[in-house]
Amino acid sequence: MSITQRHSVKRDEILACLRATKAHPSAAWISDQLRKRGISRATVYRNLAQLRARGEIVSVGVVDGFERFDACTEPHAHFVCRCCGAVIDVDDLSPDPSVCEQAARQLGAEVESGWLTFYGRCADCISEIK
Repeated sequence: MSITQRHSVKRDEILACLRATKAHPSAAWISDQLRKRGISRATVYRNLAQLRARGEIVSVGVVDGFERFDACTEPHAHFVCRCCGAVIDVDDLSPDPSVCEQAARQLGAEVESGWLTFYGRCADCISEIK
């Protein structure tokens, strides 16, 4: 059963904020960006949960204790820097459909999607060490 939600200007602003960055921000970061517009942190958290449930955004995981979000819902890969916490899109690379099929067979489940995430040190962190 689908629940129809009424239009929300604040939800639109939260989604626009998320779409305007490639940083894969946390709810706290989004809240800080929108505080001047009178949008509370609780409103940001509630609307991010609704946007995620509706498939308009995705969670890319927890980095340094904060859930990070992405407005791009098409399957693609990410890189997470273990030094600075940056989450970076890896363009033109997505999980091979056969991997999802293998997981489905192994689990006896229906796999709807999969995400590919790489971990290491980003170029900026590497250059700081040299």
